[in-house]
Amino acid sequence: MTKLMIFTRRNTTNRWRYIAERLEFSGETKIVGLLDDGCDINAMPTFYAHYRSQNHHNWLLDSIGEAACQEIIQRCRLLRNLDREVALRFISSMWRTLEQTIEQLKPEIVLSFMVDFYPVDILQRLLERRQIPFFGLSGGILKDQTIVSVLGEYNFLHKPTSEELEQAFIEITAPTFAPSVVVSKKYNLSRFVTTKLTWHARHLLLNALRIFQRDPLNPEYLTTPKSGDDYYIRWRDWQVIQYMDHQWEEKLTSVPFDKRVFVGLQYYPEATTDYWVKDVRLANCIQAMTEIARVLTNHGFTIFLKDHPVMFGLRRKEMYQSLSHLSHVVFVPYEVKSQELIDRCKTTFTWTGTIGIQVALAGRCPVVTTTYYRTNEDFICLNTWEDIVSLPERIDQFQLPRDLDPVKQRVLYQVCSAHIPGSMDWTGFDPNKSNLAGTHAIIGSLNHYVPQFLTLHSKEKVS
Repeated sequence: MTKLMIFTRRNTTNRWRYIAERLEFSGETKIVGLLDDGCDINAMPTFYAHYRSQNHHNWLLDSIGEAACQEIIQRCRLLRNLDREVALRFISSMWRTLEQTIEQLKPEIVLSFMVDFYPVDILQRLLERRQIPFFGLSGGILKDQTIVSVLGEYNFLHKPTSEELEQAFIEITAPTFAPSVVVSKKYNLSRFVTTKLTWHARHLLLNALRIFQRDPLNPEYLTTPKSGDDYYIRWRDWQVIQYMDHQWEEKLTSVPFDKRVFVGLQYYPEATTDYWVKDVRLANCIQAMTEIARVLTNHGFTIFLKDHPVMFGLRRKEMYQSLSHLSHVVFVPYEVKSQELIDRCKTTFTWTGTIGIQVALAGRCPVVTTTYYRTNEDFICLNTWEDIVSLPERIDQFQLPRDLDPVKQRVLYQVCSAHIPGSMDWTGFDPNKSNLAGTHAIIGSLNHYVPQFLTLHSKEKVS
């Protein structure tokens, strides 16, 4: 039987406990978290003990290295908005805490969510050093399914049937396809105010909790936008609406099809950009988008940029200010459907978003960064910042497929084989009231796939 460690998150411990009690492959399971919410080990008391100690900087340089510390800071929305010395103390304290926990429990595998803030980033690095497998879960793009991925990497779980491939095709190409979001039809001052006040109320609640719980440095409470953060929305950010170009369609028609590039911005900040994009320079959305736009427009392309629908009221105006100084960049209003732009442009760029899948299935030219669903045959991949300079040439050379069946087969196979049955509705769990269908499906999937995952990992260690 396998020694299992589960790293839980806020509001998910009850469901993890329910799952852990029904796992057939686990002989001993310990649930570790950052809150005193029923987990077996609350890591924060140890964190505070290390935080009060001295020589953080020297220890970090010797044990982790300057480059790794800088990357951990840049990728975490909390740390990159702190004073550098404070951020380094956070890293040092959490690293020692989780290292101590791993040494104590000696797990053979760890279950958690995908990496999305610095404690899980550090956990992943520690496990990788010790060659301990990490089975990470992320919300799937297919109905009632979950992606198995820690950092956006592709993990083959199973060979999908033709029926599964066809069902995935139907879901992804449906006009209503919008994974995990509710798209509003109203993009006005009223909604902006509502969004800002909602996030402000959330910040006040979490701030009150960390004070009331006497837990002032807990990242579960601190990871929320506050004044001064690079993703904190100010009242003046309402001005993004002024950049929307309602003559976008007329401008699109005037541009040759091969020179049209649709850019679908993603939710930000989020794990799928902060952690999935391997080159941390590309993960900086404003800088990366500005450089991509500069290179493409200098080579005769026109960019039609549209924001993610749920980012209205959450996007700072700096993105638009930076791009507005470039010619041949058109800001498409929020209410325009992405599929219309996909169909009418040869090329679409997104970092890791599901738009990339839609573009490939539509027989267009998808440009993406590092993400689990990409295939070498069907995507232009930006792996590093240096790849941007050759992007115009690669787009020009990309031949749109005449036969979509092989593309459909490859892309859907990649997507479906990385998903497992089970939903990610984790919050507010009550086994006596909640709908348990998705949870039981996850339990069944974990019992089926984790032993296979362990076997594969063992073979890789031997080789």
